[in-house]
Amino acid sequence: LRAMSFDELERRIGRMLARAKLDRLEASRAAELYREVTKSRGYQQTAYEAWAAFRTDEYFRLPAVNLADALTRGGSNVYLYRFDYPIPAFKSALGACHAAEVPLVFGTHRTRWLKPLYLGRRQADGLSGVIQEAWLSFALSGAPRDSVVSEWPVYDPSQRATRILDAPGRLEAVVEDPERETRQFWMGEG
Repeated sequence: LRAMSFDELERRIGRMLARAKLDRLEASRAAELYREVTKSRGYQQTAYEAWAAFRTDEYFRLPAVNLADALTRGGSNVYLYRFDYPIPAFKSALGACHAAEVPLVFGTHRTRWLKPLYLGRRQADGLSGVIQEAWLSFALSGAPRDSVVSEWPVYDPSQRATRILDAPGRLEAVVEDPERETRQFWMGEG
């Protein structure tokens, strides 16, 4: 996959969309959108990176957004976050992989088994503190707060406020509808 061309990326996306009965979505448009995503995320801008971003959205981001939308329609207060901190091990090749925030939530990222993934970085300690503040606040009051963002706005499908959790130097506050174009692609809105 790492040697994949952008032509192959488009073919792969087309096959995946056909299997998922999403043929109405244009593979060429998706390939171009995710090429732009790799640029905006600071990736190497390869077809492989675009494929990884596409699959990440397919499996994780869009289901989370759809769930947030559904819970909001049901009357629940929803707080959405996106974990963007790339695991430092393996020259950050894993990126911000699935469940990598869990050790930061529980402060176990410095244990003997997990420390090699986080390389003992102080960045991970700082991010862990912010995440722990937010989760504890949410558990105690029903609304997350932390030392960077005093109050997370409630998620609303019209604004899609999303808390970005990343390294302290890149710890953005809240972004409205991050990567809107790719979300609109998946939802058939554009």
